[in-house]
Amino acid sequence: MLKRAVVSFSFIFIMSFLNAQNWVQPNATWHYDYWTIGSEGFVKIEHVGDSLIQNKTTMVLQSTWFDFQMNQFGTWFLSGINVGDTNYVYAEGDTVFYLQNNQFQKLFDFSKSIGDSYSIGVTDGGEFCNTTSTAVVSNVGVDNLGYQFLTLSSPPTSDLRIEYGNYNSRFGGGSFLFPQRYYNCDSMVIIDFPIFTFKCFQDDGMFFNPSGEDCEYLLTHLGMEEINEWNLGVYPNPATEQLIVESDFNVLEMKLIDTKGNLLWKDNQKISKSVDVSFLNPGMYFLVILGTDSEICSYRFVKN
Repeated sequence: MLKRAVVSFSFIFIMSFLNAQNWVQPNATWHYDYWTIGSEGFVKIEHVGDSLIQNKTTMVLQSTWFDFQMNQFGTWFLSGINVGDTNYVYAEGDTVFYLQNNQFQKLFDFSKSIGDSYSIGVTDGGEFCNTTSTAVVSNVGVDNLGYQFLTLSSPPTSDLRIEYGNYNSRFGGGSFLFPQRYYNCDSMVIIDFPIFTFKCFQDDGMFFNPSGEDCEYLLTHLGMEEINEWNLGVYPNPATEQLIVESDFNVLEMKLIDTKGNLLWKDNQKISKSVDVSFLNPGMYFLVILGTDSEICSYRFVKN
């Protein structure tokens, strides 16, 4: 696992009132770290717009996966940025619904009591799983933010499973926001599935970061030691017309990638050079640099 230094700021949160359900506000963003054998990273879930579906005004939530792996030299690098699921969510009364198989299913039902269960979706079930997946309530209460919470999990026979954790009525949280499909309910078969951990949440009315660590730690800190060791210089940041790249090692390849993982530009070059970024729209991007000795560094920058 990567060693991480905790940044100096601690978590803060802003709320207009406590002890009431007030589902997420515009510009909501969740971060969840994940880990599997051989890789780790984080999932960013963003409110990217609204949509009218089946006469319901829903929030459109887009997930993006940032994956990091270690090369043969023991250096962690950004190995991929992949667009994940798009989910459609709305809240009504005590319940938050999400779209699954073109039908709205319960995501969180805060009217439930300990021992209750409810359906979170229907699938084909596969060889060993039930066709109807459920969430089971093992505890209820009020968390330290003042919001009602449910402790939820799914039985091993559920094809869709909500990760075990505490989910509150303000932003969910828990171990992961949406149920995951595991495609395997056979207890005799061991499959490496991601292990998720809630990192932070923010929207127009709240910022909650219990760890006090940068929500995108891997992006903001990964490669900094390598940049120093390689005497690599990339500037300016933010950039308007060009990025200047200066290095003591031979650059084999450079790529520009957006936050959705799309390749925007690639070039082979073995000397220091500048990179034209004038064609990019304003926003955040990544310059990925590969050295002739398999050095890999990902540099994040902002295009004005």
